[in-house]
Amino acid sequence: MLRLTLVLTGLFTLSAFALADLPADIALLRTAPGESREDVQLRAAWQRLVAAGPTQLLPILRGLPGATPRGANWLVTAAQAIAAREFAAGRTALRAELEAYLADRQQDGRGRRLVYEWLVELDPTLREKLLPTFLDDPSLELRRDAVQFRWEQIDKEVAEAERTAAYLALMPYVREKEQADKLLKLITAAGGTYDLAAHFGYVTQWRVIGPFDHTGVKAFNVAYPPETQVELTASYPDKDGNQAAWKPVAAKGTYATVDLNAPLGKVKGAIGYAVAEVESAREQPVEIRVGSVNAIKIFLNGELLLAHEEYHHGAHMDQYVGRGRLKAGKNLVLLKVCQNEQTESYATIWGFQCRLCDATGGAVPFTVAPVGAPETPPANER
Repeated sequence: MLRLTLVLTGLFTLSAFALADLPADIALLRTAPGESREDVQLRAAWQRLVAAGPTQLLPILRGLPGATPRGANWLVTAAQAIAAREFAAGRTALRAELEAYLADRQQDGRGRRLVYEWLVELDPTLREKLLPTFLDDPSLELRRDAVQFRWEQIDKEVAEAERTAAYLALMPYVREKEQADKLLKLITAAGGTYDLAAHFGYVTQWRVIGPFDHTGVKAFNVAYPPETQVELTASYPDKDGNQAAWKPVAAKGTYATVDLNAPLGKVKGAIGYAVAEVESAREQPVEIRVGSVNAIKIFLNGELLLAHEEYHHGAHMDQYVGRGRLKAGKNLVLLKVCQNEQTESYATIWGFQCRLCDATGGAVPFTVAPVGAPETPPANER
């Protein structure tokens, strides 16, 4: 990779440019807007940083947090250009600083992954030394590589009769759906079991109400009563004038999908609300991640965390992310799920999947039970 990125560097020297405020150049690049057109100022800032050489490598990497997507690309290519030139010339004075940067888990994950690749190219023996330390790393790329490395070790070194136990021990470190699915297949093929819904922090018990009128997709920003106050004993007129009451619903499948067509009816131009009571032993940050083909709003304890109005453009795990804080004790997670009036067969889908996790995608500790149930059944401890 370093050899390939040599083509990016050019033959820049500080004497080729007026002396610039290099921190200002980093600030300019990291806030680069999303337009695809070439920007003379951005290019000049990039060239000055590359010309400044190794003194700017770590400042560039430390500029990655909070950078725009295009800004991050500018910074990454500048860092690659500097590193490529230094290492190609046999200059490795930066190695100690780079190792310290990699070891600091507070640094940006993209930057740390770059540094890991550079260090391994300089010294391939570092791969086997470093990867085992990344199993619980906040960088998802480093964690994924560490899981894969351990997985390969298991397949090569662990007796077949003991592999299922080894896979189960590895599973808590997994954050990627693809790796989780493949490991689960190996575990179940050997007669084992593992709860992926609990692993990823999916909420499996809900109460739902609706359908409320969304004809002409005009009610995304209309607050029906459940949106302002959750009263599980109350009922309200639905879109057809009937009384809608809260109904208990259990999510289904490995990834805890809720189909609103079943409890609320196959209707078009409609809004459904889903609420779950979540108990947390302590106050903690949380990401509420939702997958849905429908327009969605995410509320936590009455606070709107996310609103996105789009219909039937596909759904995937962690499609929408609302960030908030669980308070110690009971919390209410409320979803507003809006169905439009498309008539295509694929547009009949009306539902969601929802999970509570930390920034790495690992389930946060919580207990969920049917909301407002007269007697609370044994909780599914996450």
